[in-house]
Amino acid sequence: MDWQARTLRIARSVYETPGGGWAEKATKTHAVRRVGLDDLAIEVLNRHRAAVDKLAAHLGVGVGSDAFLFSRSPAGLEPIRPEVVSKFAKRVADKVGIDTHMHALRHFSATEAIGAGFDPVTVGNRLGHADPSITLRVYSHAIESRDKELAASLGRKLRVELGRCSHR
Repeated sequence: MDWQARTLRIARSVYETPGGGWAEKATKTHAVRRVGLDDLAIEVLNRHRAAVDKLAAHLGVGVGSDAFLFSRSPAGLEPIRPEVVSKFAKRVADKVGIDTHMHALRHFSATEAIGAGFDPVTVGNRLGHADPSITLRVYSHAIESRDKELAASLGRKLRVELGRCSHR
């Protein structure tokens, strides 16, 4: 986490090992990437870090600069396992009446970003894709409102062109 640059550096992934353990490995593409964070994310992460620091101080342990951002250990030595994160997200979604899962949130964010006009290279980099065509092929679901905006844009262009033709 780079608090000054407001970015999160993603260099590794955590996976569960047989028997209930965990290990780290390179990302799927073996590339390190940085993702920008907005004001809300920074605020939430600052609150979380303050709570972590308070608990660590209460227990008399230090939190290292290389500690996991989300950890089962007060010192940040052990990551929260993927299964725990998935179950938590599912419980929250169920509580608010949404039928979803973690990977669907990835699709949602990519589709919304593309729908908002962000280019596939930027969206793909955020997702960790080496090739933006993967982003377009997998994540650019049709967005009805964008289709209507496209229709309106084409209609405006045709109206201008037809207007030019009728004045000749």
